[in-house]
Amino acid sequence: MTDLYALIGIFFANGLVQGTINTASNAFVLSVWGKESEPFIQTYFFFFGIGALVAPVFTRPFLIENEDVSEIYGQIDARNFTDDIQLNQEPRPEDLQLVYPYSIVGGVFAYNCVYFFLLWVLYPQTEAHPSQAKALAETSNPSDIEKSSENEKKQKRFQVFKVIVILLTACFMHIYYGLELTAGSLVLTYAVESDLKLSKSQGAELTALFWGVFTGWRLIAIFYIEYIGSELNIASSLAVILLGNVILIPFANSSEVCLWIGIALIGLGTSSIWGSMFSYLNDHFPVTSKISSVLTVSACVGVFIFPLIISNFVETNPDVFLWVLLSCSIVIVFLYILIILLMRLEMKKYV
Repeated sequence: MTDLYALIGIFFANGLVQGTINTASNAFVLSVWGKESEPFIQTYFFFFGIGALVAPVFTRPFLIENEDVSEIYGQIDARNFTDDIQLNQEPRPEDLQLVYPYSIVGGVFAYNCVYFFLLWVLYPQTEAHPSQAKALAETSNPSDIEKSSENEKKQKRFQVFKVIVILLTACFMHIYYGLELTAGSLVLTYAVESDLKLSKSQGAELTALFWGVFTGWRLIAIFYIEYIGSELNIASSLAVILLGNVILIPFANSSEVCLWIGIALIGLGTSSIWGSMFSYLNDHFPVTSKISSVLTVSACVGVFIFPLIISNFVETNPDVFLWVLLSCSIVIVFLYILIILLMRLEMKKYV
């Protein structure tokens, strides 16, 4: 791809498609499994985490090394990858090897397209889970609303509280996703710029620790989530995040061990929240494609806002990284308490 604007167009289309897949997949899993979806939604996001963890390792052999990148992974002889390229020499287009990992990923997507096309042809009308169908009938059947004015008022109140809960959850997901991406993507910069002055190699290991714990715990969550439920799982995850902050704030700038422990706890705490929040909402009302879209878009806004803000200050004031983590953690705890109160005190009256 030698034309910049064509490349921009392709990445734009790729972003649209991936956003659609993400949104539709959430709604599809919840529709198929209904109130029994907890382990299945966690499985779905576990494999998402696997992709995020494996992708950098998978593409590394195809990259042209330079001194800066080599510092991150240790001193690597670039000739292992490209014998005819010297360090710091401008690579030629024919030297770049990224076409190979992109082609492999494209092949995986092509397989998925064929698989889902066959699924759609063979089962075009996939029925919703009985619990999901029942919830739909209870919340959207016009004949129930027409029975009496009391039912009509009740239905309107239900819709109002439903909208409030969705908006609060959208805010929650926005802050939560910002917290997750901030911890996972900027811990390397903090480790290098803080008073500890760790090497980029150590910073990369911290990043790997975060995503490793993040992905590994998603696998564990598959097996226990059905027994403790989404509500308790989110609450315990938030408690772990706060514990991580308690360790990071006073000690991360002076103790490498505390930095490792704190980042690991943040990774563990943020691991299963995303899937659990979808399951938690689905226990009270059907999470449709529209609701899934609202939550996903709100979360994705946090992907670039929080890292952008921190990256402008972290080199001159590294502690901003810690304070943003703490602030995000406190806000999502507060929002979750509000969501719980609405669900228990109001929404429960109508479901």
